[in-house]
Amino acid sequence: MTVLPSKPALETALNHRSIRKFTGEPIAPEMFEAVLAAGQAASTSSFMQLVHIVRVTDAEKRKQLRAVG
Repeated sequence: MTVLPSKPALETALNHRSIRKFTGEPIAPEMFEAVLAAGQAASTSSFMQLVHIVRVTDAEKRKQLRAVG
């Protein structure tokens, strides 16, 4: 196996796991901004950095939206 110069990035990508275990706790505004920035910087398969984000903080409205989707 050839050692790639970008090995840390490659290892990070290959070892990535998503665990979705949400709580009702709000996140800090700084964390929210960092997550948004990371999502906007992520590449897409078609290289079109289109981003649409709808943030709904009202629990009742989220429940209604889930019923529609």
